[in-house]
Formats: sequence, structure tokens, C-alpha cells
Amino acid sequence: MALYDEPVNPELRALAIAAVHACNERVTQLEAEGRYIGTHSDLPSVKVGKLGFPVIRMYGNRSHKDYRSPFGPEVNDYFRIAFRDVPELAAFIDFAWSEGDLRSRMTTPISPTASEEARERYDLIETAWFVLDILDRARNAGGAEPTDEELATLYLEREPRLFSDELPVEIAVPIVGAKFEVDGRINIAEGLDLEQLSDDDQLARATNLLTTGVSTDVFSAATHAFVWTDYSIKHGAEIYTSRLSFYPTSQIDLAFAALRVAHAEPLGYAQIVTRPLGWVHDWRGSLPPVTPGVVIRRYPGALDSTDVLAAATPISRRLAETAGAAYGRLSSAPRQTTLAARRLNTAALRDVAEDALLDLCIGFEAMLGDQAEVTHKLAFRVAALSTLAPFELPLTPSETFAAMKRVYEYRSKLIHGAVDFEKKATFTLSTGQTFQTLDLARTFLRVVIAVLLDHSDFLDGNTIELATLRTPLSVKSLTEANETVAAEDD
Repeated sequence: MALYDEPVNPELRALAIAAVHACNERVTQLEAEGRYIGTHSDLPSVKVGKLGFPVIRMYGNRSHKDYRSPFGPEVNDYFRIAFRDVPELAAFIDFAWSEGDLRSRMTTPISPTASEEARERYDLIETAWFVLDILDRARNAGGAEPTDEELATLYLEREPRLFSDELPVEIAVPIVGAKFEVDGRINIAEGLDLEQLSDDDQLARATNLLTTGVSTDVFSAATHAFVWTDYSIKHGAEIYTSRLSFYPTSQIDLAFAALRVAHAEPLGYAQIVTRPLGWVHDWRGSLPPVTPGVVIRRYPGALDSTDVLAAATPISRRLAETAGAAYGRLSSAPRQTTLAARRLNTAALRDVAEDALLDLCIGFEAMLGDQAEVTHKLAFRVAALSTLAPFELPLTPSETFAAMKRVYEYRSKLIHGAVDFEKKATFTLSTGQTFQTLDLARTFLRVVIAVLLDHSDFLDGNTIELATLRTPLSVKSLTEANETVAAEDD
């Protein structure tokens, strides 16, 4: 739906609609003569792969004709019809160039060293394409004989970029490596939605799929996206959407930290895109309008393995809403909590396990540490908080206490460069069950963040000890403690 119901410039709309009809007649004539009309060569193809994720491939889709392709600045080997040889299109161009700063708003800047001739040619192409984009969209989306009403609707989507200084947008970030049991689009936090991506959404976002450094399999492996609402960009700012600095990366990373608190499996993102709301810069065939975004590697290296992608377990709606609640609380959480969340993110993205463990330990210390007896206090506090964990844990509180000590033994070996650090890389229970120390550290930090988001009073670590002292000792607890100490000594 367009931003408004009536055009800002009715005369420009009338000229545009007349020009579209005239250009459409030329295209229809070419078709009747059996002349070749090009296709949108940059459209990818998409299918569901054997791993259960979409598979997007470039240059696999020639289904959309490019009805702009016969037109150019002059007739030559590439163009059959010159822009100004269509009187109605020439009238549109002349009017647009005579209306104050309309010409500058209809075009985008080129190099300041470009010649006047180059500038004139570039402006001519962009002005004519305002009309030809409407023609191409009308024929691809509706058929060969668009009505005035259909063209007026399309014009109203194109016009705001000419006259509106603030243009509303959504920012969408496909979540790679994760499948969701969520249909459609749901709101999970203030200003944040989770949306199922349609095939058309997948195709529309694949403009810059060939960017190096990101696996096309991982890029494709997204069934849903986080979507931020209530954003806007200034007129002309869409030319900056290929820059990472354009996007609210701190909010994006906070959402992924919240999802990692709720869900333990590898996931991340490989792209950020901007969706215009009620306006467009241009169209690609009949696909949803998406302005160019960035491709970026913000996912664990483990996702490069098809085995890991194949093993992804679906995330339920309830778990997605839990992540949304965590995001809402993280948005206003104390600094030490957001620092721990960032470290949970960076640990997930590390290619070296030892570096990941150090990130996780920084997270523990940010939330629960103090200057004295760090290892013992952190182990005790994490074990105590584990009794409030919102998800099932593999260890009892007493085992968690011992395991946290192993985490810090491992950390000490790493930071001091000990050659036998691998001896501390695992933790074994009295039952013989063995865990990777890094995996336990990641689980424990997820627990701590999740619990302290709900019980922020425990950010003052002393309150954990005081609360624990209110619980009487028992013979059973003493026996369990002795068994844990014995296992730790072994």
C-alpha cells in the first residue's frame, strides 16, 4: 500500500501513465513482430534442498522478461527504441527536468569528475527508467494490458522517493542455520517481529548473493528472518544501504544473543536487507521490493558443514517468543548483562575453541565476578543460579559447581600457555559421562544470562550467597557434595 492516496504532482502522474501506455504499445508491436525481448538476468532460482533449508542459486531464473530492455538513449545494436523517439516519454522527461529540483531527486549522483555529456546521459537513463520500471512491473505482475488504475497505483509507490524526505522501511535479517515452527509473521518483542520467508522473499533478497566470503549454502539456509519495524531513511539514503554502518548492528546482535540464550545450536546471519514500506526505488520483475543490503559473515564456521545444517532442530513458537522476551529485557539490561550477551555472541563466532572459552569466561566475570576468590565464587554462584534455569541442564547444581571450576582451570591453562591445556578440555562425571568443557561453559553462560534477566537483584553476587544460606543443610546434600568432591579429585 502506498504512503498516500493522491499524487503530490498530478501532472507528472498523468504524463507518466501516458508514457507507460505508449511504451507498452511499442513493446506489444515488437512481440507481434517476433522480436527478442530480454529477461531479468539477475533473478536467482530457489528450491527446498535435501537439508530442509532453501537453496538459492544465481542465474537460474529466466521467467521474467525485462520490458525495459528494448529502450535506450539511442538506437544501436543493444536498443531498438530511443527514449525520445516515444513522444509521450520525451514529454515526461522534459517536464521532469523543468520542475525545480525534481530532476536531481529522480537521479542519483555520479562521480564529480564525470563530463557534462556523461551526466546528461546518466540523468536521461534514470529519468526514462522511472517510467520504464512502472511498465516492467505492470507487465510482470499484472499482464500485457495494464489499466490506468493499475498504473496509477504503481506510480504512487514510485512517487514518494521524489517528494518525501523521510521514507519508512523495515530492516530484515535472515536467520541462517535455524528452522522455526512458526507460520507467517509474529511479533516477539516491541519493534521486533519474526517472519517466515516466502519463495519470493528468498529471491528478492538474493541480489548480492555472489559476494565473496560467505557460503552460498549458508546464505540460503534461512527459513525465517528477524524484522525491525519503525525505521525510516532520509531521501537518497538508499544508496548507503550497502554499508554495514547504515544498520542498527547493536540491536541486531542483541537479538541473536537473545536467541542463543534460548537455543543452543549454531546459528547466525549472513545478510541484512532493507524493505521499503509504501514506496519503492525500483522493482525486479514481480518480486517484493528490497533495497540492496550487505552480505556479512556473522555465523559460526560450523554452519559451513552440511552435517551441522542437516542436524538443525526446529525452534518452536514458544521458544521464539522466549527469545523475544529475552531481547526485550536485554534492551534495557545493565551494562554487565549486555556485555555478557555480546561475549556469548563472539564465542559462538570463534573458529578457535580456546578463544571461545575466554569469551565465555569474560561473560561470567562481567555478571558474577568480583576481585577476591574469583574461581570459587563464580563456581558457587553459577551452580546456585542453575537451580533457576528456564531449560533442562545436563548437570546437578553440585556437578555444575565442579564443572565451573574445570572451566576456570581450562581458562588458566590457556592464558598461561600451558602445553597440557587439553587435559582440562573435558569434564567427566562419576558416572563416566564426559562433556566438552567449552560446551558446558556456553551452557552455563546461557543459564546465567537467562536467570539474571528475570532476577536482576542477583547481579549483586553477594545476594546469591545470602539467599543460599537461608536454605538448611541436609544429610542428602552433604552426601551429594562429598560425591562431587570425590569425582573432582579423581
